[in-house]
Amino acid sequence: MNSTRQATKMSHDRACFLFLILFACATLPFECEAHIRNRSLKRILEWKKRDENFRRITAVAKPLSFVVEKNVDEVNVEQKMEHIIEANTINADDSNEDVDLISVVPMRKIRLPTAHHAIRQHRGGNDKEFRKWLTVKIAKINKKRLHQARRAKLNRKPVPTGKLDEQKWWDADGQSNDEETWANRRYLREPCLVKSGKLYEHRTYPRPWELEDFDDTQLPEEFDWRNVSGVNYCSPTRNQHIPVYCGSCWVFGGTGALTDRFNIARGNKWPMTFLSPQEIIDCGGKGNCQGGDVGDVFEYANTHGLVDEGCNNYRATNGVCDPFHRCGSCWPDSCFSIQNYTRYYVKDYGKLTGRLNMMREIYTSGPIACSIGCTAKFDLNYTGGIYAEKIQVPMNHIVSVTGWGIDRKTNIEYWIVRNSWGEPWGERGWFRIVTSLFRGGTGNDFNLGIESECYFADPDVSNLD
Repeated sequence: MNSTRQATKMSHDRACFLFLILFACATLPFECEAHIRNRSLKRILEWKKRDENFRRITAVAKPLSFVVEKNVDEVNVEQKMEHIIEANTINADDSNEDVDLISVVPMRKIRLPTAHHAIRQHRGGNDKEFRKWLTVKIAKINKKRLHQARRAKLNRKPVPTGKLDEQKWWDADGQSNDEETWANRRYLREPCLVKSGKLYEHRTYPRPWELEDFDDTQLPEEFDWRNVSGVNYCSPTRNQHIPVYCGSCWVFGGTGALTDRFNIARGNKWPMTFLSPQEIIDCGGKGNCQGGDVGDVFEYANTHGLVDEGCNNYRATNGVCDPFHRCGSCWPDSCFSIQNYTRYYVKDYGKLTGRLNMMREIYTSGPIACSIGCTAKFDLNYTGGIYAEKIQVPMNHIVSVTGWGIDRKTNIEYWIVRNSWGEPWGERGWFRIVTSLFRGGTGNDFNLGIESECYFADPDVSNLD
């Protein structure tokens, strides 16, 4: 009986085992086929991705055949690499300690080890060596650039002097800047203020403050054309380097001060005046985006007149002087020049120097355009406060002075000045700088020479509403 049960159980087990074998044999081809299909697809995608990455890295070697013929061992492929990795750059704002030095590819310039090696890799050799070299190269360059970015970010932070820690103050003495020497050389080599050597002056009547009945006691301790009894007569700050770099500070300093004077002379009536800097660049004939003299602005306004920004908007380029560019407009199918546009003329214009004369002219007539000797610390480091830097450099920049004030905590007198580098710079595009009274009357050694050469111009509003 037991043997019969055992035989029956064994038969049942054999049947189950046989069924499993048959079932496996029946389904295995489908599973194997699907598995093989998935593996093949995955492998194809991996190889395709690898091939694309390798093509991106070695694409720079394609145009180098002529270099090998000239037996050049090291090749600068900056322009080719820009197309591949331009988007992956490291900025000062990204300079964190936890940045992956390998994954971020910032290079705008890479030097391949040899042209022969690069072309050999491109023709199908083993790319492991090339990838290893490229990875190490990227890591080294990233590490260096991150260090430079962190250092630059620290240099941009103002460091107040010990005497004036409690108030917002900027004293450039003792500040360090690795780019100072370079920047000073750049300003000397490519200043936006290029003096013509001509004495720009057209005076037919004395200045109001030159009359006998003017008393200096009329000058207030503080005065600002941005807020005269609650009224702002000053135009907003502009950026001379938008949409591209243009050394046109001489135009912006002159037209900025003159724009304010037109608004003052017209009692700030609507519409506000916004004179066109581009008109001078296009038609002035004596200056352009490579620099010029602010006196040319007032001389041209006296003889030819200026148009407003609505006629000839700023383009930061050396444009063409013709009727359409001076004042034109376009419809969808045609463009045309405007004939009945307004021209803004000036009467007297001239030069002045010194703290008191500047205050007298600003108070009685309006803002003035002044030269300064711009430095690297002023350009790169200033973020706000009263600026002072003991340095003597040639005049290379033009700004508009609109008033003056006194810091009540330190009793330091300062000028209120509008720059032309846009609102992100300084105090929303403006800055304050010490007058000649600073440090016992030696302020001219600390204020970038702002009191040494200034210009004024009187607007002619006889043809305006």
